[in-house]
This record gives sequence, structure tokens and C-alpha cells, in this order.
Amino acid sequence: KKENPLLAFSAIKALELMGSPMATPHLIEIAQEKMFKRAALEALGVISDIKALPCLLADFHSESENIRRVTLKALVTLGLKQEDENRELFRKLFREVYDERDYLFLASVVNHADPLLKRSAIRALGWVSEVRSVSILIPLLSEYNLDVVAALSEMGHLILPELSKLLERGLWEDERTRQAAATIWGEVADPTGVPFLLDLLKDNVAHVREAAAVALGKIKSKATVLSLMALLKDPYPEVQEAAVASLLKMKSDIPEDELVLALQQKSAHLRANAAQLLGELGLESAISDIAFLLKDSDEDVRRAAVFALGRFPFQKIIRPILSALGDEDYKVRVAVLKVLEQGEINSILEDLSPLVHDENMWVRAQLSRTIGHVSGETGLNLLRRLVNDPTGVVQIAALSALGTRKDGEILSDLLKKLSSEDKDVKKAAILALGTYGNPQAIEALTPLLEHPHWGLRAAAVSALGNLSLTADVVTSSSKIAAMADEDSDPLVRDAARFALFRLRGGVM
Repeated sequence: KKENPLLAFSAIKALELMGSPMATPHLIEIAQEKMFKRAALEALGVISDIKALPCLLADFHSESENIRRVTLKALVTLGLKQEDENRELFRKLFREVYDERDYLFLASVVNHADPLLKRSAIRALGWVSEVRSVSILIPLLSEYNLDVVAALSEMGHLILPELSKLLERGLWEDERTRQAAATIWGEVADPTGVPFLLDLLKDNVAHVREAAAVALGKIKSKATVLSLMALLKDPYPEVQEAAVASLLKMKSDIPEDELVLALQQKSAHLRANAAQLLGELGLESAISDIAFLLKDSDEDVRRAAVFALGRFPFQKIIRPILSALGDEDYKVRVAVLKVLEQGEINSILEDLSPLVHDENMWVRAQLSRTIGHVSGETGLNLLRRLVNDPTGVVQIAALSALGTRKDGEILSDLLKKLSSEDKDVKKAAILALGTYGNPQAIEALTPLLEHPHWGLRAAAVSALGNLSLTADVVTSSSKIAAMADEDSDPLVRDAARFALFRLRGGVM
């Protein structure tokens, strides 16, 4: 209302913050008032309802420079949030109203100090996809501005000749320009860019090599496979990972014999990445070759071999992988246990039991997770030993595993840990009792609703919310309801509200 503009602006801002499309027709109406137009247009941009498009397109041609800028930002925000079908409709309508005056306006703000306005102009030029826009956007590649990359990528094949000319103009001396150019070629996925990208695989800057490797994975040219394989020994992990990911997109073109040979090469990076690729390819004839790497001098290679073997059928790799449980590097032993976690291991629990006394706490913690899903007395007894481990990290992992079990009587094991002086162990015991779901735990959990530590109060209220609806829980639900309103910590209040939701059968 004009007589109280401060209240009106506050109301518009509130509608913006709510973000509900239900506000769209009201904001469109408000945008007709000159006093409130700018605020309403900004709110429409944030809400990003496609129904606001006609209103925004009309104001994009406003005589007011400020309104044009606000509308441009709102339009681009709206356009970027649309799903595929609406996105194409949006761009079609935008191109239909676009004229020479709009081009001059966008060109004038493409280097504006306001980052959102600059971004909006860049993305809008990409949507229109005119050749003349290329000369405006190309110089911005040196910033490695992702919006520039996206805008030029949307121009598709229009941009490729200009990228080639960069070589002639010497602009490739800038590493960010090379990185951006590689990214664009990948987005356009045009095979004519392969020669340039192959050159960039040899670049002296790691992130340029990485961008080129990613781009070649999108183009998927068989001619690039060997060059990508050469990157498997790159000194930078991000470059290696990009090469592996791209090669996996061309599985049928990878020469398997070359990968097997790579397992024997001098570069540890190459051996590790070759093992990973062979595992991803599922080449069972290579199992023995990969298993040989379990004795490699490099711990990263041995760990890669463990995870590679984990990609094959469990029964075919169980024996070689168990041999790595004695590896001197704890990360390799942890890797073995992670692989074993995915299979049926009842028959090998005796092989795992010595790890209860492993010198490394992370191995013992992973052992807890690995045997957590194993039914039967043997696995349960191992977990009971781990629950009493001298290290809190191991106790927490073992308690979490115990809480998920449905066999055996473990209530007393969990209740004992409520007396732990380590608050993290105590919290793990509380949550495990909630997961275990035995109503007999309610009596022990209820007093913890008044614990001075907020984390333990939140854990207790969450655990009670997980338990079955019984008379005892109904009794403590009044305390939970009070916590939902009165607890001093907002996270505890949230946990209490969700617990009430559970206790009331999903009804607030």
C-alpha cells in the first residue's frame, strides 16, 4: 500500500523469502506499480515461476536502465532454474523478443562490476547464440569464468572456429584460456577439437591437462584412448582421475592387453590406475595379474589392487585378498575389510578374529563395520570384544554395528556403555539403543533427556522417537513435547519435534 511503503516493501521481501509460486500473480500485479516495480521484479526472479515470464519479458524493454538490469537478473535466474522442457520454451520466447537494442544493452554490462549483472548478461548472450557475441565473450575466457564457458558452449559449433583462431592470436599463452577452451570443446563434443585436445594433454599445467582429459571423455574418440592411458602415470591425482573416468566411457575401445602390461610398468601411478580400470572392466582373466600387485612395493598400488579385486565375483577373489590382511600398511588392511564388507564372510570369521588386536585403531573400527551384518554367535562375540576396545573410535563403530543386529541379546551390552565417561561413546550407545528398538531401554534413556550436554539430549530424544509406541514412551512424550518448545538448543528442539512426529505415527 502506497500510504505505508515500508510495510509494503517488507511484505514483498517476505513473499520473496517464502519462495512460493502462489505469490507470482500477486507480485506481477504489484510490479505494475512504479514505486514497487523493482522489488517485485527481484522477488519474481528469486521465486522463478515460469508464469512470470511474460511480465519479465515486457519489463526487459523498459526505458529505465535500472529496471532493465533488475529484469535481466530475474530473467536469467528464472531461465537457469527451469527443467529441460521449460528451459527450451524459455529460451525460444527470449529469442523472439530479443532485438538490436537488447544486444547493445547486454554488451554494455558484460563487464559490469555487479557480478550477478555480469553473469546475467553473459548467460543471456549464450542463449541468443549470435556470432557477434563470440568476440565479446572470448576475451573473458582468461578469467576461467564458468558462466562464459557455459555461454560459449551453448553456441555449439559457432564457437569452434573462434577457438581455433585463439592459437593464431597467441591467446593460448594464458593457462585459464586453454583450460576454458578444452572445457568448451568437451561440452560441444565435436571431434574436430580432438587434435587440439591431444596437444593440451601434454600441457605443463595440471588443470589444463585435466580439462582436456574430461573433454576427450565426452567426445569419445577411439583415437584418443592411448593418449589418455598415458595420463594414468601423471603426477597429479586429479589428472589421473579424469583420464580414468574418460577411459571408462570408452570401455569397448580400451586395449585390455595394454592395461595388463601397464601393471608391470615402473610408474606406481600407472600400475594403480591400470588395476582400477581392469577392475572396472571386470576382466576376470586379469585377476591373477591384479593379485600379484598385492605384493607391490608401493602401498597405494597394493590398496588399488585390493579395491580392483573387489569388483570381481566374491568367491574368485576371497583367498588372494585375505592374504593382504597381513599388509604392513594399515590403509591396505582397511581396504581389505571394506571389500569383505560387501560379501558373505561367515566362513572366514576365524581369519578376521586376529584383527581384534590389530595395532591400528582404524583397522579395528573397520572390522566392527565389516562384521556388523554377520549373523551368528561368532560375529556377535567379536563385536562384544570390540565394544570394550580401549579406543573410543573403535567402541563407537562397534556400538553402531551392534545396534543394527536383530540376533542375540545385546541390550545389556549397550546399556553398560551409557555409563562411559567419553561423551561420544555414550552418544553412540544411546543411538544404538534407539536403532535396536527394545522398549526396555526407555527407562535408561528417559533421564538423559535432562543431560546438560545438548548432543546427548538430542541423541536421547532421537532414540526414544525410534522406539515402538508404548505406555512408557507415552509417559516420556510429555517431556519430549516440552523439549520441543523449551530446550535451550535449537538442534535439540528440532530433534524433539521429529521424535514427537514419530511417536504420534507421523502426525504433527
